[in-house]
Amino acid sequence: MSKNKIVYLRWGDRYTQDHVDRLYDQVNKNCSVDFDFITMDVSVGQSFEQMQALQEKYYRGCQNPESSITENHQDTYIREDAGGIAHFRKYIMFMRDEEHKDCTFLYLDLDTIIRNDLSYFFDLELKKPMIMRSWQFNENMKWQRLYRLRSCPYFNSSVLLWKTGQNRKVFNELTNEKKIEANFFHYGINDNWLFHRFGPYAYNRDFKDWFNFFEKDKVISDERYMSESTIIHTLAGLNMSEKNKICLS
Repeated sequence: MSKNKIVYLRWGDRYTQDHVDRLYDQVNKNCSVDFDFITMDVSVGQSFEQMQALQEKYYRGCQNPESSITENHQDTYIREDAGGIAHFRKYIMFMRDEEHKDCTFLYLDLDTIIRNDLSYFFDLELKKPMIMRSWQFNENMKWQRLYRLRSCPYFNSSVLLWKTGQNRKVFNELTNEKKIEANFFHYGINDNWLFHRFGPYAYNRDFKDWFNFFEKDKVISDERYMSESTIIHTLAGLNMSEKNKICLS
């Protein structure tokens, strides 16, 4: 068993086994160090059941509550303000990683495009966990102008890197019994909540600046930042039809 874990998650019917197989083929061709390609069971257990119930209770939108973008232009609410925290299951990883002692985890969304060797990530010194940043939201300080609306975080959890136990505090904060209902009522998407609670302007000093960022051109969602050294390109912001044209062609 390798200490290097490349992790994917799949639930619901938005992504298929074809997406998993395609990602595995990319990982297998683009990782020169030993690794295990794994998933974690994030759709069982008391914590999952509690959060799933809160998502169903507080989701105010009209489309799939797991959609991170508004695909229906007649939807009453924009996804960011629809409540229910889409993709909350990602944070269950930070509890389940205890099944793998002393490991490094690289999480990749199933719509990830890999362009260079993933071994780069396993050579990084993880003084802090790391997360992808949406650098394009720096333009005209967009993330600051929209901060109070929760709709423009510069955290993008499509790519995460951490060591066993390093992010357990994130899971504990989301499921804190005094805050969990408010979390699911106010926040429509997991990245919005994460940015507010663990970003540079977090009100809790223990959580502030929790993550380090990958280098600007190593992990991108906007092709304007692509270079020869780009390793990962994610398809954040596209609808499923657009993603599948790229992922499954």
